[in-house]
Amino acid sequence: MVRVIGHNHHLSKLVNKYRNKMIITSALYPPALALAILYPQIIPAVAIGLSLTTVKLVKLYGKFIKYRKGIRGEIEVEKALKALNDSYVLINDVRIPNANGNIDHVVVGPTGVFAIETKNIRGNFVCEGDEWFKVKNGKVRKIRSISRQAKKNALALRKFLRKHGCDQFVHSIVVLTNRNCRVDLINPSVPVVEVKNLAKFIENTKYRLPKRKIHEIVGILVSELN
Repeated sequence: MVRVIGHNHHLSKLVNKYRNKMIITSALYPPALALAILYPQIIPAVAIGLSLTTVKLVKLYGKFIKYRKGIRGEIEVEKALKALNDSYVLINDVRIPNANGNIDHVVVGPTGVFAIETKNIRGNFVCEGDEWFKVKNGKVRKIRSISRQAKKNALALRKFLRKHGCDQFVHSIVVLTNRNCRVDLINPSVPVVEVKNLAKFIENTKYRLPKRKIHEIVGILVSELN
């Protein structure tokens, strides 16, 4: 089974952050209602305040659900990668200094180095080259490019390794974890795979990385990023 290093704390922190914000925001309702009962003349002001609070609470809830879904997706990816043998190493939640965001998962093994961008999204999509579109009710809407994000992460990791004396190509992969997600692929610039096919995809990649290089790369990532 694949060797696992680290945990995905990034999304867990965000989930806790927005959960706490929702709790604090919700706590405003009881005192506001109590004031309205005691002082009927301020009911209009209280109503406006509670309306604004409700709007804020809805936005916080949206963020909370988004990041909680992200955690579930990353758990699915880690489970899928356990099908790899112990010649592979999985490093979770890799943060490159001076780079935006984090890399959900990095796999290092005999078939290369892989920077994995995990997406737990549902619905119908089209990926054409680098461009992504969502299709809903017959309407097509352009969305943020998941492919560009995956390539950006792979490039940041490659630059980081090169900075530490290891010039190594990094494969980028977009992994979809939601069963209710369908993507029509048209010459995608980055491999887009379902989570159930992830381990096989990595194993079947036609690239060979010597054991010595695997140890070197894992050593750099563990020593420099922890």
